[in-house]
Amino acid sequence: MEWEFLKVRLKMKSSGLIKMVRRWQKSPSSTICKGHFVVYVEDGMRFKVPLSFLNRPIFKELFKISAEKFGLPRDGPIRLPCDASFMAYVVSILQRHPPKEVEKALVISL
Repeated sequence: MEWEFLKVRLKMKSSGLIKMVRRWQKSPSSTICKGHFVVYVEDGMRFKVPLSFLNRPIFKELFKISAEKFGLPRDGPIRLPCDASFMAYVVSILQRHPPKEVEKALVISL
């Protein structure tokens, strides 16, 4: 009898944990490093991007295209019109402080 009680109790606890993990996986992380902003790309990937990239020509163009394609976000996340591989490439290039010609080539590639 006591074992049955423990088994039911364990089952209740594990189902609660499973629900909690599922909610955690679905909710966007609220922890953003200071000096960064978050964007989502078309395939759903999330990127933390340094605020210093906001004034870069490639991000200005991505935001412009995003506003035309998706509209301006009110309460939702910022979505950019590119895939994860392109965004990872852009971030890696910008972290190396490229010459203006490289940034222009990125903008043209859109």
